[in-house]
Amino acid sequence: IDGAKNIISPLGIAVDVKLGNIYVSERESGKLKVLNFRGEGIHEIDLSKLGRTEISVGRITLDKSGNLFVIDGMNQEILVFDMSENFRFRFGGMGTKEGQFEMLQDIGVDEDGRVYAVSSFGTSVQVFDRDGGYLFGFGKHGADEAKLSFPAGIGIDKNKRLWLTDSFQHSLKVFDHNGKFLFKWGNMGSGNGDFLFPIDIDFDSKGNIYVLEKGNSRVQVFEEQ
Repeated sequence: IDGAKNIISPLGIAVDVKLGNIYVSERESGKLKVLNFRGEGIHEIDLSKLGRTEISVGRITLDKSGNLFVIDGMNQEILVFDMSENFRFRFGGMGTKEGQFEMLQDIGVDEDGRVYAVSSFGTSVQVFDRDGGYLFGFGKHGADEAKLSFPAGIGIDKNKRLWLTDSFQHSLKVFDHNGKFLFKWGNMGSGNGDFLFPIDIDFDSKGNIYVLEKGNSRVQVFEEQ
């Protein structure tokens, strides 16, 4: 891909299925690179111009309307842009209060516009409305089946169930959209259906599940559940 030649320290990716644009976050430069569906560079969004002296761009996601949500790991904030890439607002911030983050890892948005922010410390998942208003949090840290040791990624299926990758328990933890624990899936290993430090998860339009594993250096694909 030609546009990828100029990408530095990539950490997140999101695809606008309506326009075909590809957004790639660069952790060290504080920029988003925008490519077309052919992989050709279109332009870039410099997040350092939003009033922060330092910024570390993390994972990114899009909602069904094309609004773009970007993690700023340096300031522990979520930045929101509209479908025309205009900056709208930011929310969160570093801290231990409700609506603040200690180590923000990933974000997901469901069909209703609810935003789910995943942190590896503090409250595992905090839930916000489409305007960044805090609703509630859930997910205690621990080694029990219903708890999370090191949540790193989130995927939302068509039934609005929340699938979290628990890197240190080498498994997936599944909750309903209100934070009720449903089940654990997978065990530590390198065989089919096993996981070793899973760090991210996503679903395609057919409901198939894609799990990225750092330990096994692979992506596993599972049929719709």
